[in-house]
Amino acid sequence: MASAELIEELSSYVPSLIVRRLRGDVSATLTPSLERFPAAVLFADISGFTALTAYLSQRTVEGAEELTQLLNNYFAQLVDIVTAHGGDVVKFAGDGLLALWYGEEELATLTFRAVQCGLAVQMLMAPGAWSVFGADHEPPVPLKVRVGIGSGDVTLMHLGGLRGRWELLVIGPPLEQAGRAEAAARSGMCGSPRRHGICWPGAAQGEVLPRGVVRLDALLDLLPLRPLETAALPPTMQALLRAYVPQAITGRIAGGQTDWIAEQRRVTVLFINLPDLRADLPIERAQQLMQAIQSSLYRYEGSISRLGTDAKGPTMMAAFGLPPLAHEDDATRGAAAALLISERLAEIGFTTAIGVTSGLAFCGSVGSATRRREYSMMGPTVNLAARLMQAAAQLARDDGPQVFCDAATRQAANGNLRFRDHAPLYLKGFASSTVVFQPLQQQGDAPPTASENAELPLLGRERERSFLLRELAKLTDHGSGAVVLIEGEAGIGKSRLLADLVARADRPGLHIVSGSGSPVERATPYFAWSAIAAQLRDGSARPAEGRQPLLRALQTAAAQEPLLVIFEDAQWLDSASWSLILAASQLIQPLLFCIALRPLADPSNDFQALRYAPGTRYVRLEGLTIDAIAELMRLSLGVRTIPTSLVDTIVLQAQGNPLFSSELVAAMRDSGILRISGDSAYLVGDDTPKPGVRASKTICSCPIHYAAGSPAVSTSWVPISSLCSKLPAGSVSPFPCAR
Repeated sequence: MASAELIEELSSYVPSLIVRRLRGDVSATLTPSLERFPAAVLFADISGFTALTAYLSQRTVEGAEELTQLLNNYFAQLVDIVTAHGGDVVKFAGDGLLALWYGEEELATLTFRAVQCGLAVQMLMAPGAWSVFGADHEPPVPLKVRVGIGSGDVTLMHLGGLRGRWELLVIGPPLEQAGRAEAAARSGMCGSPRRHGICWPGAAQGEVLPRGVVRLDALLDLLPLRPLETAALPPTMQALLRAYVPQAITGRIAGGQTDWIAEQRRVTVLFINLPDLRADLPIERAQQLMQAIQSSLYRYEGSISRLGTDAKGPTMMAAFGLPPLAHEDDATRGAAAALLISERLAEIGFTTAIGVTSGLAFCGSVGSATRRREYSMMGPTVNLAARLMQAAAQLARDDGPQVFCDAATRQAANGNLRFRDHAPLYLKGFASSTVVFQPLQQQGDAPPTASENAELPLLGRERERSFLLRELAKLTDHGSGAVVLIEGEAGIGKSRLLADLVARADRPGLHIVSGSGSPVERATPYFAWSAIAAQLRDGSARPAEGRQPLLRALQTAAAQEPLLVIFEDAQWLDSASWSLILAASQLIQPLLFCIALRPLADPSNDFQALRYAPGTRYVRLEGLTIDAIAELMRLSLGVRTIPTSLVDTIVLQAQGNPLFSSELVAAMRDSGILRISGDSAYLVGDDTPKPGVRASKTICSCPIHYAAGSPAVSTSWVPISSLCSKLPAGSVSPFPCAR
C-alpha cells in the first residue's frame, strides 16, 4: 500500500481532532496534553440495536454477515449525515455515536448546526427505512435513533504513551447535557437542554420534557450546510497516527486484509468506571490514572478498546483476546488485570468499579470506509460487562473499588483465581437474574486436585499414562526419583495427563506439591517456587531468600515421605529455577519431578543441562488419533453420532490437538455451523454451495498458539468459515492455518 493510501486508511480510524493535533505538532512527538474550547455535542443512540445484535450474532454465519453489513450501512449513513453538517465523529460507543462541532463560529451557531444535524438524522434514519426482518416470518425490528444535544466548554485530553499507545478523552458538561437529553428523549426524538438559546421560542418547535429537556421537532430557519473538511497528513506522520489506531487494525492493514476485519471472537471484556476522571482533573493526575491502567492491562497483554464519556460517565472498555494478542487463559488474565487496576488506582487515590465478562463478541470495523470508522466490539458479552460495571459502581460508592465477574469468566479462571459468590442481580436488559462473582486473589498456594480438567476421560494417552505410573511406583516403592519432562504444544493435553497422575497418586504416604510458570513473571527468579514453598510441610522457605532455603525445604519434606513435585507451564520458568530443579534431583531422594512445558525456541543452558542429565526422562506428546478425536467430539457435544466429514475437517485443521479441536467444535456450534438434534450432530447446509450465496467476510475465529518461545503476538486465528466445505457460504479467507 502506497504511503498516501496508508495515511488515508489510518486517518479514517481517528477523528479530525487528532489529525488537527498531529498537524500542529511540529516536534513530531506525543506528550500528555489538555485543551479546552467551546463546542456543541451530539450523542446518537440506536434503539433496538442491542436486541438485534444479540439475535443476529447468535445465528449462523449468515446472521453474522447480516450484522456486519447492517452495522456498516447504518453507521456509514450516520457518519455521512454528521460530516455533511460539519460535525466531527469523535467516538463510536457500541450502538451509539458521539460528534462535536467546534471551530471559529459562535457557540450558538455550532449548537444550531448540531440540532439541525440531529433532526436530519431523525428524518433520514426513520424506522421505516431501517426495519430489519427476523427469521421465520418474525415481525421486523424497527431501528430508531434517540439524539441528545449539549453545548459549552469541552475538555480534550491526550493520555497514555506506554508502549507507544495514546488515547483521546473528550469530557465536560456538554457531554453530560447530551447524555441526559438523550436519556430523556424517547426513541425517534431529538432532545436538548432547555437553557440552550436554540430552544427559545421563535427558534424551534418542540415540547418541554422532564428534567429540563426540550424535545425538538423542527427549526424555524436553516443554516446552509458546511461539511467537515480535514486536511490530509503527510506520510511522515504515519508513526504518530498509528499511536491512536488499534493494533487489531494496523496489523490487518499491513497485511492487506482490511476486508476481513469483522469476526465473531472469543474475548474477555472489561468495562471500567472512572468517576474521578473529571474535566477539572489536572492533566498530571489524569495521566497518572491512565498509565496505571495501561501498565496493568499491558502486564497481562490486554488492550484498550475505547475510552469515552456517555450516560454512565467516564468509562473505559478493555479486552483480552483481540488481535494480535490472544491466549488460552484470557479470562484469567482479564480478571487478574481488573484486580490489579482496582488496586493500583486505589493506591493513587482513584475509585473504580469494573465488570468482567467472557464469551463471543462481534469484533470489527464499523462505519464509513471513506470518512470515519472505528474498531468496535458488540454483543451480549459486551452489554453484560457494562451492566456489571454499573452494578459494581453502586456498591463502590460506599464500600470502595469493586470487581464483578460473570459465570463464564469464573468458570474459565477458577483454577487460577479465587472467587466469592455475590447475590444474583437483576440487570437492565436481561430477562432473568444474573449470577455474579467477585475475584479475590491468585490461587498460588492451591495444590492440584483430581477433578481439575477432568470433566472428560483421558483419551488416547495409555502409553504415556503407563509410563508415569511406573515412575511413580519407583518413587513410592523403591525411593528412587527422576525428572520427567512432558513436552507438547499448547492444548495437546499435558495438564490433563498430569491431572490424571495426581488423581491416581492421591494416597497416604505421598506428598504432592505443585507450581506453575507465568508469562508475566518469567523474569522473576524462583517465581514458580512460591506456591511449592507454601505447600511444603514447614512452609518456612521463601523464594526471595534464594536457592539454599528451597533446597533445605525440599530435603526436609522428602525425608518425611516421598515427594512428587509438579510444574505446569514450565516454558515460563526462569533460568535459576531450571538450575534448582537439576540440583534437587541430584541431591535429594525420594523426589520425582513431573514438568509440563511447551517446546522452547531458545532453551537456556540450565535447561539444556537438565534435559540431557542422566536422571531425566523425556516424553513428547503428539496429536491424538482420529478415533480419539472422534470420541472426544462425541463426549464434548453429548452425542453418539457425528459426521465423518466433520471429524476429518477437525483432524486436518487441529492436527490431533484436543483443546484446539474442542474450541473449533464449540465455535462451530456457537456460530450455528454445527447443530445438535437428539443424540446426533450435523452440519448446516449441504455439499454444494447454493446459487446466489456469496462468500462470507465475517469470520468466527478460534486460536492456534505457536511454540512458547515465540512472542505472544504470534498467536494466529483460523476462520471457522474455512473449516467446513458444507457451508452454503463459500469458505473464503486470506488467513492460512498456523500449521
